[in-house]
Amino acid sequence: MPTRARCAAILLLVAQAIAGCGDAMTSVRARLGDSGAQQALAERLLVAGAPPADVAAGLDWLARAAEGGSAPAQARLARLYASGEFAPKDAERAQQWLERAAASGDAESQTALARRLREANPAEAERLFRAAAEQGFAPAQVEIALLTPDGDARQSVEWLEKAAERNEPRAEYELSVRLQNGNGVPKDEARAAELLRRAAQHGHAQAQGALGEALATPDDASAEQLADALELLRKGAAQGDARAQANLALMLESGRGGVQSVDEAARWYRAAAEQGFPLAQGHLGALYADGKISDAEFQRKLEFYQIGDGELQGTGPSLEKIHAEERLRNDREALKWSRLAAENGYGPANAVLAMLVDAGRGGEPADPKEALRLQKLAAEAGHVPSQLELAGRYEEGRGVPRDEKEAVRWLLSAANAGDPVAQTELAARYASGRGVEFSAEQSVQWIRQAAEQGFATAQFVFANMYMKGVGVPQNDVAALHWYRKAAEQGFPQAQASMAVFYLDGRGVDKDPSEAARWLRKAAEQGEPVAQARYGLALARGEGVKRDPIEAWAWLSLSTDERSVQWRDQLTQGFTTKQRARAEERLAALRKELAKPGS
Repeated sequence: MPTRARCAAILLLVAQAIAGCGDAMTSVRARLGDSGAQQALAERLLVAGAPPADVAAGLDWLARAAEGGSAPAQARLARLYASGEFAPKDAERAQQWLERAAASGDAESQTALARRLREANPAEAERLFRAAAEQGFAPAQVEIALLTPDGDARQSVEWLEKAAERNEPRAEYELSVRLQNGNGVPKDEARAAELLRRAAQHGHAQAQGALGEALATPDDASAEQLADALELLRKGAAQGDARAQANLALMLESGRGGVQSVDEAARWYRAAAEQGFPLAQGHLGALYADGKISDAEFQRKLEFYQIGDGELQGTGPSLEKIHAEERLRNDREALKWSRLAAENGYGPANAVLAMLVDAGRGGEPADPKEALRLQKLAAEAGHVPSQLELAGRYEEGRGVPRDEKEAVRWLLSAANAGDPVAQTELAARYASGRGVEFSAEQSVQWIRQAAEQGFATAQFVFANMYMKGVGVPQNDVAALHWYRKAAEQGFPQAQASMAVFYLDGRGVDKDPSEAARWLRKAAEQGEPVAQARYGLALARGEGVKRDPIEAWAWLSLSTDERSVQWRDQLTQGFTTKQRARAEERLAALRKELAKPGS
């Protein structure tokens, strides 16, 4: 009986013999003119690192197959001559073989040739695309879909469906757009989203950018969503999609997604800007205007100046001159990119231009009239800061005739765009009849909108309206609700009002401890009434442990007129030693409150 090892050896010899027979048969068939065998033999020889003799033999077999009419061999030769792989780069021969492969019915070659002929001979390009599409070649099916006239959107969708079934990323993306918009097909947002995800997974740059943008857009996007958005935008940006590059830059500039880098944002803005993407051009101009971009030459000069603690400072330009040159360069770049953005339809870029032109930056003379014109263009394009600036100009008569109606017009534009500052200002105007007809209803409407957006000033004002019953029914519970909203954002007057409500039991049970907590928060932010009331609470032991020394310090900080009387009453019982301790505590408290973040 043969051993297991001997059996294995015999089987290996048999397999090698069969393979050898296969190789021999391929060679025989190739010599007999079988084009498939000729190409198979060529591919065995055309491998990375093959000796020159094998490469030459491989090219010869491939040429024989191609001359014999093999479309795959013709297409392969076209690619080799186009790329210079295994054969000298030769655009003319590449084109000849591409045309022959297309004529032989190779779908990929038909599609490649059609793309080259798209502009010079659109009719022939369409014929080739259609021939490849009818063979089931998905990229050609997408091209035919996009060439189909707008009036026949359904036929376009049918071609996209066929290509999407073959997991063609471009088809998946284009079909998702049509399903999202209901173009040639019933609207289907769920399927549109699924196709967009598939296209992104299959590496389609626009799909990756669009999906990343969709994930990043909601204000309440989770950290996980923002991280996914950042990853998708990076993928789309790396493939050169300008919109993905611009959106990636926006996230990096703002720090959304947990990564903030102005330098990297500037690089992506530039990549998109150089492709003509207006938003990126505008943001790049703004970064230059704000001095947030430094070139390598500036850094080199700065480092040279700083060598040896100034030893070489006399051998080059002064530090002031270095910075002046950098500012001038930045301003010129800001003007260039902002003008390009404005010319390409990005209205907010006019606001940056207005600032630069008004100040005469970038080596150009100041031109206030042109600056005002540019500011109006930005405002008319929906740029809210420009609308607010114009409202202020017309209200105060800065560079324009004073005009309350114009001021209100621009405030309304900003308020209708959702700006809470403008909404709060309009509420105040309707409440007083300044520049508009008095309307309590309009005042409440605008202040409510601003408050519901989370604007602390509006929340405080709305709370005051409920507390006093102005424009709304008097309601302590509602007042407390809005005071709390503003107080939790750190609004000191709202924190002081919270304390009063807890002290008096308005809209809530009395709670001196909670009142003292809110008084302390407001007092630490410098709110004088809260400082005085907190000092009084410490002096009396209301809601906090009684501490006359601490009380005296807080009362001394406050500018509220009552604080002096309360402090003097407290001082009457002080010994000289206690007064000295109180003075020391006041000095220490001032230092504590002066620290950043206190």
